[in-house]
Amino acid sequence: MSAVKEINDVILKFNLKNKPLMKRPTDEEIANNVYANAWKLDMLSQQLRYGRDMHTHVVNSTYGDEERWHFPKDVKDKIKDDTLYKIWYRFRDAADPMDSSCSYTVYYIEEINKERDGLIQYLEALLKELKK
Repeated sequence: MSAVKEINDVILKFNLKNKPLMKRPTDEEIANNVYANAWKLDMLSQQLRYGRDMHTHVVNSTYGDEERWHFPKDVKDKIKDDTLYKIWYRFRDAADPMDSSCSYTVYYIEEINKERDGLIQYLEALLKELKK
């Protein structure tokens, strides 16, 4: 088991944390935000998205229905199209079933560490190979 411990020690020396694009809101700030409809940040929806998928755009050109994105102050300019992000958000859609409009309000966002993502893919491939 000493080899496993050595590998673990090497991996833990890397800085594999995500890069926050803003100050993380406290649970109290989320609870006091009437539009968040949550008591703490982790109660909001979370997902991974590329920056290119987080732009306001028309989803139905016939009726002008839009998918709108709302970000905290000064965050929108930091988002790069080819980068993967983890977002904590609130989703709203139109009450009318014929209306395709929807809105995403982002409360917190982190840039996914590319090295960590690469390490995960490598370790998954290694595990697959070791199981043969």
